[in-house]
Amino acid sequence: MLATNRLDLGRRQLVPAYSLCDLIELLKATGQWDREAVDVHVDALRFFRRYERMGRQSEMGEVLAGLRQVCDRVRAVAAAANEASDEKPS
Repeated sequence: MLATNRLDLGRRQLVPAYSLCDLIELLKATGQWDREAVDVHVDALRFFRRYERMGRQSEMGEVLAGLRQVCDRVRAVAAAANEASDEKPS
């Protein structure tokens, strides 16, 4: 059981890394850069590493939800920028 819990925690630790990769791909695709969004993800990676050592996992779900919100915000800004560029006369 302990090994399974450690494996599950290890997988959860990867979620911020995957989210960061998705964010960077989104930023590359839109030609934009959002340092704050990247910093939030890097901080989350550090948070997960620190809290794994302390055995505290309850806050991790909230952090993951926050990362999703950050990515959603970046997507919304990118979508608005695309709509605005589509509306400009050629």
